[in-house]
Formats: sequence, structure tokens, C-alpha cells
Amino acid sequence: MVWLALYAAFCLGTSIFTCWPVAKYWDNAIEGGCIERSALNYAIAGFNIFNDLIILLLPVPWLRGLQVTFRAKLVLIGVFTCGAFAAIVAIVRLHSLFVHGSAPIDQQPLVGVDIAVWSGLEINIAIICASVPALKALFVKIIPKLGTYKKYSKNPYGRNTSGNMPLQSFDKRTGNFSTKAKGPIEIKVQRSIQMNSVPAEDDDSEKHLVFNGWKADCYAQGLGSMGIGMAMNLQKRLAELGFPALQYHNRTMSRGQRLQEIGGVARDNISELVDRSDIVFMSLSDDAALKEILDRVLDDPAADLSGKVIVDTSTVHPKSSNQAHQRVRQRGMKFIAAPVFGASPVAAEGKLLWVIAGPDDAVQLITPFIVGIMGRRIIRLGDDFMQSSMLKTAGNFMTAGMMELVAEAHVFAEKTGLGTEAMEELIEHQYGPLALSMSKRLTTGAYLPGRGQKPWSDLGLALKDVGHGIDCAEGSDSRLEVAEVALRHLTEARAYSDVEGRPLDSSSMYGVLRRGAGLSFETDLVKKRDNDDE
Repeated sequence: MVWLALYAAFCLGTSIFTCWPVAKYWDNAIEGGCIERSALNYAIAGFNIFNDLIILLLPVPWLRGLQVTFRAKLVLIGVFTCGAFAAIVAIVRLHSLFVHGSAPIDQQPLVGVDIAVWSGLEINIAIICASVPALKALFVKIIPKLGTYKKYSKNPYGRNTSGNMPLQSFDKRTGNFSTKAKGPIEIKVQRSIQMNSVPAEDDDSEKHLVFNGWKADCYAQGLGSMGIGMAMNLQKRLAELGFPALQYHNRTMSRGQRLQEIGGVARDNISELVDRSDIVFMSLSDDAALKEILDRVLDDPAADLSGKVIVDTSTVHPKSSNQAHQRVRQRGMKFIAAPVFGASPVAAEGKLLWVIAGPDDAVQLITPFIVGIMGRRIIRLGDDFMQSSMLKTAGNFMTAGMMELVAEAHVFAEKTGLGTEAMEELIEHQYGPLALSMSKRLTTGAYLPGRGQKPWSDLGLALKDVGHGIDCAEGSDSRLEVAEVALRHLTEARAYSDVEGRPLDSSSMYGVLRRGAGLSFETDLVKKRDNDDE
């Protein structure tokens, strides 16, 4: 940039002060002198060629490792080819300058036409190259097909195995797993709200969320508190780029009203949406929902699903992720396990942490939709789908264990007379924002939402998530003792919820711990709030 600025100043200076005084440029009778014009022309032409080649060659070493789609690479290659042509034109123009200077004076106006042609061509090619990013949206608007990545591959991904594996489900009420032998693996897509320290609404209306993407057409299924945040951010970005709108479906279609207001397109049929889609983002609540949605997606044996990419952001058992991959693969589709960390406010801000496992080409394809749009960062775990879900499971039982400790600390503070204010101040300054946000869920009464209010993070989903962790540990001959304690207390909280008829937050083990210490399940703050609401 410094070099180009100096060169621009040089060109401006020599253009103005080609002669001195300046008026001598058009009045040769004036005393003074001028720069040799042919030498100046050769010098500027040479510098232009040098600048073109440097700008063309500098980015080349980074192009091979650039994490963009194949189509984007083709566009970049086109831009660089155009730039190379501009450099070639500049060289031809230099030759024309030499021919012009060598021609007899009466022939110079004729041969000077070539200089004008090549000069105009050089500058216009440079303008076109610089305008490619802005022109893309215009061309996509005029010719929609330019915005689609349809049919990346006609070949099924990997081997074609039947996958007759048992599908385990977790009973939220009993805390037990049941195994049902199935034929070819059945999977259902639903979103799971992880137990997080950030306040987050959640409800079962999010049980069927899938977004179809980027034309790659975008499809969203299940617009609960988490899914609506992701879908809104994706649609906003698609609109900015002039790409086809996000299509969505939800069991309760009214939840898509906000999305429709910013350009989202509602669809009544899931199979139709998937047929129109290239990338399908699914955000669903549990393993059973994953099975249900894939049943509906794969229901038509005649549908051409090859090359489509399924991105499952649900929190499910690692075995369910593997089963989903096998079933999707049988239809020629590619599967990406992509569970996310972060509650609904984080989803709304587009700052979720994504844990991704899947084939490299499919991951490269979806990355532009994630970083800076629906997520702040991606943790890449190769193509082992079970590992992605395993890491998410680990994160969830860690969160449950941390919440258990914070809840115990507050009960300890109340019973010993320390007081919750002193404990929360210690947590804030010693253990940081994550622990503080957990503490706030207790001290503000969010662990037991007001009547008619929704929990930040649903207790039933917490039971499922911690249960997955315990099951995975048992399968690896290890034990999660802290998670087992948390699950027992969460199960007791579920019993309280059933009796009272009130939904509870995943932090509601606090009420169980209070009751075990001889205190009431409800804090004084919760009692006052409930009385005021009556």
C-alpha cells in the first residue's frame, strides 16, 4: 500500500509538472524545460506492468490452502486470469508506445490509435476485476442459477452398509435407557438445548428444525428459541448477498413469523423442502426426533437425494450420530455431525461454538454459512461422527457438574450464615463469567421459572444429555460419579416438577439440594415472585 501510494504521488506529480513552468506544456514559446515525454511514458508503462505482476503474484501462495468452496476457487481463478490478461495488455501497450515513438511524425496519429485502445482495455479489465465481489450479487439476482451449488456429487459417500444397529433412547422420567432392535437404522432429528450458563428459552416447538442453505437453497425445520436465532442470522446473510431466501418448516408455523418478516419462505412439506435444498441444517431436541425427521426426509425411495449435505446440530447419543450417517449415506447424501455450544441468546448473537465432524469437501461447503454468521468458531474433529457427539456430551455433563457445585456452594452459604450475596461475589471474582452466570440462575429464581414462564434450559433435555454422558462412560469402562450425582438430583427435580405441574430449568438441582439441607425447594425470592403473580 505504501508503494502504491508513492507511485500514485509520482504519477500525479509528473503529470502536472511535465514541463516547467506548467504552461510550457501547451505553449512551446515560453522559456523553460520539459521531461523527455517518451522516456516518461516508458517509465510509467514499466511501473504499471511491475505493479500488475506483483499484485497478481502476491496472493498465489495462499490460494491452495484457502478454505473456500470449489466454486469460489473457480471464481478466484477467473479473477486472477483476468488480472494476468491485464498485465499482458500492459506489455502490448508498451510495445505500441515504442512503435508510436519510432514512427514518422505524419504517421504518429494513426499508430497512436493502438495506444488508446490498449490503454482503455487495460484500465477497464482492472475495474472489472476489482468489481467482481460487488457484481456477484447482481448476477445472482438476474440469473438465480448462478447462486446454486446444486449436485456437488452424484456418488454416495463411503461404503454402502446396511447398519442394522440398535437405537438407544433415554427415558427422561426414569433416567434409564431402552434398546429397540430395528431394521435399517432409523433416526430422528431434534434439537437439544445444552445445559449452559447463559439464559435461554426453550420449548418443544423446536422439535423439527432444518435449514436448507445458501442456494445451496436454505431450509429450516423447527423454529424453537435456538433454531430461530440461527435461522434469522442465516437469512439476514443470504439477503445481504442477494441469494435465494431461507425456506423453513415448523410444527407450529406461527413461530416462523419473525423469519418470514425478513424474507424467509414458509413451506408445508419437509420432503419438498429437502428436494429443493442442497444443504440441510437440522437443529432438533433428541435422538427420537432425529429418527422421526430422517424417516420423513428419506420416505420417498424415488427421490434424488444424492449430493445433498445433512448438517445435524442436535445433541444426540454418539451412536445415533453414527446411525444417522449410515442411513443418509445409503441415499448418496453426505452427513456432518455439528452439535453446538451456547444457549438461545448466544444463537441469536451468532456466536455459537460448533463441533464438526464430516467429510472435508462437505465441511468446506458449509463453513461460509457458519463462521461470522451462526457461530464464532469451529472445532474440527475429522470425519469420526461419534467423536463430535462425544465431545458435545462431555461438555454437557461438565456443565451439569459445574452447576451442581455452584448450587451446593449456595446451599452451604445459606446454611452457614455466609449468605448468597457473599458467595456470589466470590464466584464472580474468583471463578469468572461462566460460574457467575450459573450462580445468577439460582439467585434470580430462574431455576424455578414463574408460572406460565419457560425455563432457560429445559430440565428434560438436561436429563437426556447427562444420561448420554453416563451411558458413554459405561461403554468405555469408566464412570462419571459427579454426573451420576447430578442426574440423581435432576431426576428428583423432575418428580417435583410433575407434582407441581411446573416446568423446571436444568439448574433445578438447587431446589433438591436446598430441600435436602432442610430448606424449602423455593427460595424466599421465588415465593415472593409467585405470590405477586397470583
